[in-house]
Amino acid sequence: MRRKGISPIIASVLLLAISISIAGLYSNWAPEYAESTIDRMTGQVEDEMRCDNADLRIENAEYDPNVNETYVELANTGTITFNQDLVGYTLISSQVEGENQLSNLQVGETREFSITTNQTPDTVVALSNNCPEIQRSTSEID
Repeated sequence: MRRKGISPIIASVLLLAISISIAGLYSNWAPEYAESTIDRMTGQVEDEMRCDNADLRIENAEYDPNVNETYVELANTGTITFNQDLVGYTLISSQVEGENQLSNLQVGETREFSITTNQTPDTVVALSNNCPEIQRSTSEID
């Protein structure tokens, strides 16, 4: 009795053809995926390295009850310029009362900005949107 079926040679050829087809599909997709992954990771590393060189210092914070304004002197003490990503906040009893944005704070530059408040704030906080780990505060408000 003779068994009918595919011969080992035909089975090997079919298996090889299927493998080559699958490899062909992945050869188009894999380089694009690898490139997009590398680009994304490179961007994250560049942001982290840039933020390592960023720093702020609140030089002075003063409340003027005559005009209900808190004046803050903020210094860029790092080695990068903050481009449209720096935000100054005043906090009163843990609630944000005022906000003011600064842009293009150059390396070594100190700039004064004001925030409208109804009373002397408990704390003034300065932070960067692009580097959230850079957050400086002072509770010494004159």
